Amino acid sequence: MKNIICFLTVRPTKEFYEFSKTLKNNDYDVYIVIDTNGYVIPDYDGAIPVIQVDNKYCEKNGYKNTLYYFKDRACARDKALYYFVMSKKPFRYLWLIEEDVFIPNNSIIKNIDTKYSNFDLLCKANKVTNNMKDTNKWHWPKIKPYLFVPLPWSCSLICAIRISPKLLGCIANYAKLYNTLFLDEALFTTLAIHNKLSIGNIDELSKLEFNKVWPLAEISEKYFFHPIKNFKDHIFLRKHLSTSTTSTTSTTSSTITKLDDVNVLKLRLEKAIAMKENIEREIELLRQQLGY
Repeated sequence: MKNIICFLTVRPTKEFYEFSKTLKNNDYDVYIVIDTNGYVIPDYDGAIPVIQVDNKYCEKNGYKNTLYYFKDRACARDKALYYFVMSKKPFRYLWLIEEDVFIPNNSIIKNIDTKYSNFDLLCKANKVTNNMKDTNKWHWPKIKPYLFVPLPWSCSLICAIRISPKLLGCIANYAKLYNTLFLDEALFTTLAIHNKLSIGNIDELSKLEFNKVWPLAEISEKYFFHPIKNFKDHIFLRKHLSTSTTSTTSTTSSTITKLDDVNVLKLRLEKAIAMKENIEREIELLRQQLGY
């Protein structure tokens, strides 16, 4: 039985789609959930299934509220969960990965699955809350109206996680019973605990942060990294990691004669362009959200 990699996206680029295709093989199927209904990936060729679900179907069936600032609305994660529950597609494990998670190479997911083969949930952390007095901290006050299980509750960043069919079934039962889900950062770990499922907090997911600018020196092939918003940065970083060690580039204005030095400068140029485009993209998204 295959594993599934499902990317959670808003408006994925052609470059993102092309990378997704490289992850599909005999052991893995790949899906892309697009939150923006009606959006079409440029030059889409049908090689990777795209999931676009009308919000009303998810919301009617309780797949909503995994983002508390979008009350009663289905977003990409809700849609992915709804799709895989309703389609009944068989899988051994299902990866849910946000589009701004940097995947350093094509083998890291398979390596993780081989190394950690028996957990119902793989995630960064499992921060358990047992005391009622602690439920006034973090986001718990905003989650409580949708949380219908007793303590303990738990949370973790879930930019990239792996879940089992058992955990997906528990989520489906909760949506059916209560006609809602709750904040994604609490959903998976809390339901895993209450259904006595196994949770693995693994080092490979330890570099997932809510908000951090990652220095190039910290990027490694051993981890997923979050957030890295611009996918052109992903392309640059994968090239950087795959490039063999190069000699230190001189800061003088002497003539460049070594091919390795030329390649280093090309990578630096690509990085500079990607950073510029990332800023422009963020500005455009803010304009759209503010209605400018």
